[in-house]
Amino acid sequence: MNKISEKKAFWVDELPEEIKANIKNIRIEALIQSLKITNDPFCIALLCDYITPKNHQKKALQTIKDFALQISHKKGFRYIYKKNQILEIWESLKGQTTNANVYTYISSECGISEDAIRKIIKNAKM
Repeated sequence: MNKISEKKAFWVDELPEEIKANIKNIRIEALIQSLKITNDPFCIALLCDYITPKNHQKKALQTIKDFALQISHKKGFRYIYKKNQILEIWESLKGQTTNANVYTYISSECGISEDAIRKIIKNAKM
C-alpha cells in the first residue's frame, strides 16, 4: 500500500485523480438532470466549465457558453443558482461584519448589484 491509499481524509489539493474524476462526473450528471427538469440553457453554460477542450476547441466552447448564457431564462436555473449562492453566503457571513460589507462581498462574488442582493435576502426572510 502506498501513502495515498492508506489515507482516510484528504485536503482538496491532495485528492487522487480518481476521486476528482468522480466528483466531476457527479456534477455533470446533476447539471444534465437540472437541464432535463428546467430546460434552461444556463445548465449548458455551466456544463461548458467541466469540459477540458484542446487548444483549437477553446473558442468554440466559449461561443457555446456565451450563447447559452445569452438565451438562459431570466428567472430560471441561473436565478435559482445565484439566489442559493447569495443566501448561503449571507447565512455564513451575517453578524461577522456589517451588513453593508456582506452585501459588497456578495455583490463582487456573484456579479449581482447590492440592491438586488438586498431584495433577495429580504424576500427570503418573509
